[in-house]
Amino acid sequence: MPPSGSNLNKAMTIDEAQAFVGDEPCNIKTLTETDLYCEPPEVQPQPKKRQKRDTINNLPEFIVGYLFNRI
Repeated sequence: MPPSGSNLNKAMTIDEAQAFVGDEPCNIKTLTETDLYCEPPEVQPQPKKRQKRDTINNLPEFIVGYLFNRI
């Protein structure tokens, strides 16, 4: 199930969006008002070590963020 919400493409452009599965980037293919679709890494990455885990199955997190370029 892809992440969904509202006004996603009003908050950021597809070029500004970042998505990760664990430590590995997830290649964003589509960003619409309600959905973000990305192509995950071919091999499931390990979960990030710094994230607090609330599960015992040790799956990597799916993280979406905004790319902020500093000048």
